[in-house]
Amino acid sequence: MFTEESNVEKETEISPLTGKHIVITRSVDQAAESMKLLEAEGASVISLPAIAFKPIQLDETRLNNLVNNYYDYIVFSSANGVRFFFEQLSGKFIAEIREHSKVIAIGEKTRAYCDRKWLNVVYSPVEYNAKALIQELESVDWKNAKILIPGALISRKELFEGFNRLGANVDTVPVYDTVMPPRDSVIDKILQIKKTKVDCYTFMSPSGFINFLRLMEIQGNHDFFDGAAIAVIGTTTENTVIDAGYKVDIKAKRATMESLVSSIKEYYLTEQSN
Repeated sequence: MFTEESNVEKETEISPLTGKHIVITRSVDQAAESMKLLEAEGASVISLPAIAFKPIQLDETRLNNLVNNYYDYIVFSSANGVRFFFEQLSGKFIAEIREHSKVIAIGEKTRAYCDRKWLNVVYSPVEYNAKALIQELESVDWKNAKILIPGALISRKELFEGFNRLGANVDTVPVYDTVMPPRDSVIDKILQIKKTKVDCYTFMSPSGFINFLRLMEIQGNHDFFDGAAIAVIGTTTENTVIDAGYKVDIKAKRATMESLVSSIKEYYLTEQSN
């Protein structure tokens, strides 16, 4: 005996982000993934790249010294650190690093980039920040271990100071700089944002937030974000927003875009239920 199927279609679940206007401030090469995640939830996305990355070229002597020093560990705190460091290395140098150096990678994206380079990743911290990494590794004997940290020109000092405190010999090398794009190169996005009733602004780094204020020419205008939510990745970004006099409404539980999107959805689901 067959049961007659109902002609009433099941109600399609609608994402709480459907119809929301969301601004992302990632660099051009990082924005596509973020847009895809948000648009899959029905959001209308405006991408204003508030940061750009500029490689810092190392001369041949510096590269030779870095590779031939045979570091015990290389620590990467971002995928950009991996990318801009290895773009400068020849096949011979890469082979030397793969043979002699263990790698510590902070964050899923950083770990994935290292894996694609066939690096010997021996550790990734549970939490995606330098302070947590040092705390997790305090029980290890780091005395006289040689550590290299390739990263941004303006890097926070937690990793350097932390490993130094644990007794390691630490070298840092800047392989890229974070810069603000020329305002005229993004003026169309600036005008679009000013004409749109934005529901949520997303910031993934302190420099992204600071550059956004400069590009939009809103420093000190604390009414600008009225009626919109501010969503961030990372405690340092959160503190930068707060120190500038603004309120953080949403913070990602983990340092990934996927986690931020999930947190934004939770925020609007709570709003809907209230």
